Amino acid sequence: MSTPMADEYVPPASPAAYVMWHILEKGFQAGSIIGVAAVVPTLFLWRKVREPAALLRAMGYSSLVGVAATGTLGAVKFLQIDQAGFEDRAYRLHYNAGQHRTDTIASAGMALGFAAAALWLPKGAPSYGLALVGGSAVGCALGVAAHLATRPEEQRTHNKALHELKRTD
Repeated sequence: MSTPMADEYVPPASPAAYVMWHILEKGFQAGSIIGVAAVVPTLFLWRKVREPAALLRAMGYSSLVGVAATGTLGAVKFLQIDQAGFEDRAYRLHYNAGQHRTDTIASAGMALGFAAAALWLPKGAPSYGLALVGGSAVGCALGVAAHLATRPEEQRTHNKALHELKRTD
């Protein structure tokens, strides 16, 4: 999904699919962050779950719930967007350096998390596939955190749209 910013913009074959992919990717990232910040600590501290495979399965569920939730919300929102709206959003996503950087680092984290889980978990463990997704989710959350900790100064702004809405009178 990462493309050079200086290239000439070539619209995707399906701007709606491009936007939906972005929405689902953000859902996985959000579900992963919620899993690391809330689900795993809850299981570990209050439910006393100590089995790593069980914690990874919980992370897998959390990330997949994020994908399902954002996919559903995205589908509902799509009913209100016309073709020009999809084309505009795809164009803005193409030139959003912060999104590209976040997605690139999170994807690298996902790959590393998946590989670590595949090496660490015994084959044939209960819900092995879901635990691998959980490993990807842990890596994804760590990738997003790495992006936030190392982002360039020009990307350290609050939401520009909200900033522009502030009254100056």
